[in-house]
Amino acid sequence: EEKQRLRKVRERYESDWRKLIARAHTAGCLEVEIDDDALRYCLFGVMNWTLEWLRPGGPMPDQLGAMFFHIMFRGAARKQAEES
Repeated sequence: EEKQRLRKVRERYESDWRKLIARAHTAGCLEVEIDDDALRYCLFGVMNWTLEWLRPGGPMPDQLGAMFFHIMFRGAARKQAEES
C-alpha cells in the first residue's frame, strides 16, 4: 500500500516536470534539438545528487545551485573569441 502511494507521488512529480519542460519548449525557451526526457533525467540527476556533493570547506549550497544553473542553462564550454 505504501509502495503504491509513493509510486503515485512519483508519477505526479514526473508528470509535473514533463508539463513544465513541454511548456518551455512550446514557448521557445529551449533548443529545438533537446529531448524533453533527456533534459528531465539530467535535471533529476543534478537535484537528486546535490547532497552528495556537499562537503566541509567546499562550495555552499547556493554556490552549487548557481554553478549548476550556469552549466545547465548557459553551458560549460568556454566561449570562443570572435574572429575579426
